[in-house]
Amino acid sequence: MKLNILKVLVALFLIAGAVYSQNTGKVKAVVGDLPAQMNEGESIRVAVTLTNTGTNTWPSDALTTRVTGAFSIRRDGNNEFMLEPGQSQVMYYLLTAPNKTGKRNCHVNFYTSNKKIGSKHKVIAVNGISPGLK
Repeated sequence: MKLNILKVLVALFLIAGAVYSQNTGKVKAVVGDLPAQMNEGESIRVAVTLTNTGTNTWPSDALTTRVTGAFSIRRDGNNEFMLEPGQSQVMYYLLTAPNKTGKRNCHVNFYTSNKKIGSKHKVIAVNGISPGLK
């Protein structure tokens, strides 16, 4: 009897996992070009093209972003939408340089359901701003 209950629980766990993994669909993210150089504290707009390669509708709020290094990134404006299977959509982000000069690694990663769906890496030269330009 205990073995049958265990089998049923395992089956339910596997079915629930399969259903959950299908909810967000399959999406690919292609990150646009990152600049070779930026000024301290400068923000630039980065385009990210999302393509739904799955069979389910995908909500843009399922996308998370991580940037490593001294840079920061955030969504630029209201980018909320539903992406139907086969559709693509461009989202925009603001990438902000650190307030410290020098060559800096910038790794931008995009995830959905903790699965990496796109990334970009570049060494960016962060330049100081002359006092007259602030």
